[in-house]
Amino acid sequence: RFDQLLEELKAEYDYIFIDSTPLEMIADTALVVRHADLNFFVMRAELFERRYLSEVEKLYREKRLPNMVLLLNGVLRSGSHYGYGHYGYGYGYGSEKGYGF
Repeated sequence: RFDQLLEELKAEYDYIFIDSTPLEMIADTALVVRHADLNFFVMRAELFERRYLSEVEKLYREKRLPNMVLLLNGVLRSGSHYGYGHYGYGYGYGSEKGYGF
């Protein structure tokens, strides 16, 4: 019935977002990803443990999440700086405090 639901939704909407549990927790997630055109793997800064990054890379290399996009959210901008952020994830510019760029 899930396949039928998605077909009906596709006829009505341009974009369909499905928020699911982490891939390894419940088998349903594996069933959902086969329908996705794009899969976001969301990690929250300061909460996601870096030791699990190798597992995320394995998901990517094995194509278990087709068209996988890695999204790091909850990144705080701090003071005026240029270059790598506090945890070494990407670049930050500016002097405002807040989330994102």
